Amino acid sequence: MKINDLNYNNSTNTRFFPKNSNIVSKEDANSQTTFKTDSMEISDEGKRLSNYNISATSGKDKLGISKGKDENSFVVHFQDSAMVSRAVARGYITVNGKRIELLEEDKKSLIEEDKKAEAQRLYYFNMSSLEHNMKVAQQQSAAWEWHFKQEEKILKLQLKLAKGEKITPEEEKMLLEKDPQGYQIALMLRNMNRDKKKTNDYASAVQNKNEENYMKDLEKRSQGISIKDTEWKGADTTLNISFSGEKVTVGEISAREFFINKVD
Repeated sequence: MKINDLNYNNSTNTRFFPKNSNIVSKEDANSQTTFKTDSMEISDEGKRLSNYNISATSGKDKLGISKGKDENSFVVHFQDSAMVSRAVARGYITVNGKRIELLEEDKKSLIEEDKKAEAQRLYYFNMSSLEHNMKVAQQQSAAWEWHFKQEEKILKLQLKLAKGEKITPEEEKMLLEKDPQGYQIALMLRNMNRDKKKTNDYASAVQNKNEENYMKDLEKRSQGISIKDTEWKGADTTLNISFSGEKVTVGEISAREFFINKVD
């Protein structure tokens, strides 16, 4: 399952930890917004994270956190707008037990990128809902078609039997199971009809095989639709940080899209 990133880069801001203190300050820097794409594999990321004991919180909110591309770098994930709003109001987040102050520039970037992430979340939710509903409609259509095709097939077999034409043991069993009363009526009509017409057994066999294959495909398409049958995407707001001794560098703050459910 791959994640495609929509990154809007902000210039890095450097923070220093005073000795014996978790409170940090920040050097001023100008911000610049650009666009780029990137991807990562969740399963590989999970394996990498298993080697690190990392955590990120904002008050009582437990934020997502993943290993960054460089050593001692991490990506903090805000999964919804409420988490971003509370972090901005609080003014700091905590990563690996260290408190990181959010200055006005950070707060502004978080709010702006969260708007992009929220727009992406809404877009993908509506698109995935439409696709899912379309698949449900197709499944319902196939289910009704399969039902009436079954009815049609039974009536055709009853007509063949009534005319004195050959039906297979499997077809006779189907008639007995699906419509025993209709089967008895067809037998009665066959016995009344002494002038049985010859049929082209080969052509009939080919037609029956084609119908059988179509019915199998129709039955498959008529099965229930799961939410897992539809591709779903989401988006979150991310904040990149890296540690170097008593110094922490805050990098890009971005809106990123990812797959909630990937359909191959």
